[in-house]
Amino acid sequence: MPTLDEYVEGGKIAELAVKEGAGRNQLRNIALWASSKNVTAVRYFIDKQVSRGYLSLELAEYLKELLQKVDIPGFRRIMLIAYDYFPWKKGEHIARMLYANRDNILKVVRNYSSRQRLGKADVRIFFRKEGTVTLHVYFERDPYNRKRVAQELERLIKSQVPSVKALSFQVWIEKLERR
Repeated sequence: MPTLDEYVEGGKIAELAVKEGAGRNQLRNIALWASSKNVTAVRYFIDKQVSRGYLSLELAEYLKELLQKVDIPGFRRIMLIAYDYFPWKKGEHIARMLYANRDNILKVVRNYSSRQRLGKADVRIFFRKEGTVTLHVYFERDPYNRKRVAQELERLIKSQVPSVKALSFQVWIEKLERR
């Protein structure tokens, strides 16, 4: 059997799973099923998940084609890589857009910080569980009501930086640690 780059294939599967709306746990379930079954049983499991509405037909067909190219242990490794890749692929677009607009976002945050007398400010982009992207905002002085400040900043950022308006991300407020 020809060798495939397992990480590239895992990334493709994760991306396809996100695009098709499949859940991350479905990727893990397929990998677990493949750990103790043969090719026919894995094909059966994939078909069963399609009939239950957990996988799209496009993703299922891609997985069955992959089963023809690699052995079962290789397929299992690829599925586990796809499972690990899933959160990144789910939030990658949002994180990259926030990063591309980081300077504009930082400008909005620093203007807010100046108006509210919160001192120096900085922003960083993080991933949280299952591909949720958070914009961590750091202030020199701790705001009285972090939740209110986070909501105001999210509203300001989305109104003043048009390219991130439609993105789904959370704002978290932190105290800037001196180094």
